[in-house]
Amino acid sequence: MSENRPIWNRPAEQPPSGPGGPSWPPPPGVSGQPPQRKRRKWPWIVGGVAAGLVALTVAAGVLISIGTSSTGTSSQGTSGQLPTVSEPPPPPPGTGTPAPPPPSLNVGQVGETLTVSQDGQDAADVTITRVSVTTQPADPEFGEPPQNGYYVTAHVQVKVKDDFTEGFDISSSDFYAKHRTDHFDEGNGNAVEAPGNSRDLGFSNLGAGETASGTLVFDMPAPHGQIAYAPNLNGQALFFWKY
Repeated sequence: MSENRPIWNRPAEQPPSGPGGPSWPPPPGVSGQPPQRKRRKWPWIVGGVAAGLVALTVAAGVLISIGTSSTGTSSQGTSGQLPTVSEPPPPPPGTGTPAPPPPSLNVGQVGETLTVSQDGQDAADVTITRVSVTTQPADPEFGEPPQNGYYVTAHVQVKVKDDFTEGFDISSSDFYAKHRTDHFDEGNGNAVEAPGNSRDLGFSNLGAGETASGTLVFDMPAPHGQIAYAPNLNGQALFFWKY
């Protein structure tokens, strides 16, 4: 009969107690195994971010170098000197200031003749032969003075070309007077009181070689201005006589 002996199991080595580790045996409610130390991950995270930034910086530098080389605008040329920028050539002389407009070709002096074309053919010659200016009415005793300051009487002569057989119309309404930008017709102001009103040009339909003459009377604000011939419906003047 064998002898029953108690079996003694050697306890596992325990970490020393004291300041460097926990005391043994552990207090009630605490596991007998010491807690395992967790590895810190933040140094690896920081290191990964830094490595990523370095890689992005290097890649950007490569791209900038490639782009600079492809465009040929590097900071230095083959000689190691900074590139120079050439100034644009100066504009040709006279291009900076526009040339003045040429003088108008449809303005003349009293006494000049305007040749009028109709249907592509020279039709008639129109002339302001003379202009008189006064402040007195045709009837000094009973007439009215000019409302605008001056009576202007223009004498007109019209002659149709001998070979023009289509008929040519002439009328007082084809003319008007102008002072600066102001437009005056025969009916303005007291023009009916002006000297020469009784010999008004009126209206005529002229045949080949025929002539007509008469006056145009205006009440104007100045003794100088222009007489315009504007037979077109759009009012565009063909010629101006300065007086």
